[in-house]
Amino acid sequence: MYELLKGLGSWLVSGEQWTGSDGIGHRLAEHLQYSLLATLVAAAIALPI
Repeated sequence: MYELLKGLGSWLVSGEQWTGSDGIGHRLAEHLQYSLLATLVAAAIALPI
């Protein structure tokens, strides 16, 4: 288990995981956009107009 956590830590701090279109930062922003869109659609359906 310790080796798994150690490997995860090494993976997270390596710079190549954070850059580019497949990077963590880009994927996190993409996920937040989808979450916001889903929340807005759900609110539009649930709230009376």
